[in-house]
Amino acid sequence: MAILSVGWDVRMLWAIMIFSARAYLVLLFAITIWIIYSLWRISRSLPKVADKQAASPNVRSTVVRSLFRVDQLLVFLRLLFGVVLADAIFGTLRAVADSRMSLSEYPLHAALGPVTALFLVVCLVFLVLHVLTWIVKVRTRKVIPDCYV
Repeated sequence: MAILSVGWDVRMLWAIMIFSARAYLVLLFAITIWIIYSLWRISRSLPKVADKQAASPNVRSTVVRSLFRVDQLLVFLRLLFGVVLADAIFGTLRAVADSRMSLSEYPLHAALGPVTALFLVVCLVFLVLHVLTWIVKVRTRKVIPDCYV
């Protein structure tokens, strides 16, 4: 069974998600918009940096600092995602263990569905951000050969 073959109800998933996962998703999408805007600004400034006479060292250092900030933010988001995912998995396992005491047991595969959906969405966002960052870094290295970001 493929994950994309399952019909997901987004409102239902949002309703049963724990608060930390919801807060993380809101933070992720807000920071994703900021990162895309930053990468767009960097790519728009690369022609100015390519012009050796017009480009000052300050403009080049601004590009490098911006790329470094984007990298650090992505690492932070990935580490925070690990914390949120671990919390969601432990909560799910605890709910399944507690359901064994009731009359109807909650199946593990059904309990892990929302966690899997969270994992899929976050990984897809990280994939897009990684590809965009990679493209901008390649373009930056063409313009600034001694730049190792």
